[in-house]
Amino acid sequence: MKDEIKDRMFSIPNILSLIRILLVPVFIVLILNKKIFEGFLVFLIASATDALDGFIARAFHQKTRLGQFLDPAADKLLMNASYIVLSISSLRYSNVIPIWLTGCVFVRDILIVSVSFYLYSITNKKYVSVSIPGKLTTICQTAVLLLVLFFNWKEITPSILMWFYYLTLILTIFSGINYTVKGFQLYKRRTR
Repeated sequence: MKDEIKDRMFSIPNILSLIRILLVPVFIVLILNKKIFEGFLVFLIASATDALDGFIARAFHQKTRLGQFLDPAADKLLMNASYIVLSISSLRYSNVIPIWLTGCVFVRDILIVSVSFYLYSITNKKYVSVSIPGKLTTICQTAVLLLVLFFNWKEITPSILMWFYYLTLILTIFSGINYTVKGFQLYKRRTR
């Protein structure tokens, strides 16, 4: 039964990941059309599917090979698309994510994906697991997006937002370095 679930393509977690992917263009269109409240709701729904798919996969033993790639791909797509669209200053929102933070988030994700794919290509196994700095970074990056969306909806610009940008930048850099070091350590162990 477990092998059947592992090979099943359309498990509930995979469907939730696909929904998250499909919500990304909806979110972008809403933000570009200045429908900030609706965009905020879509982002909340997409974020909820992320938490829900992981819970269901673990609790009901619905982990699949496809899900190992689909879930992180959906996460990266949602995160990067959100950062990019909320960095567009010409939209004239009250709060715009600084381009240096968006660039850092994007570069970190490219680095992690590249290291992961390289390790997978030489070992045929997924080795780089989620770390505590990685989880903290994801929480902080998501919090920045939620705060920017919320404050834009309320049309306020609190000074505390800049501190969240700096904290997110520091965590993003640290976790990127952490994942890269772990990846190289795994590679060295594998090639011994």
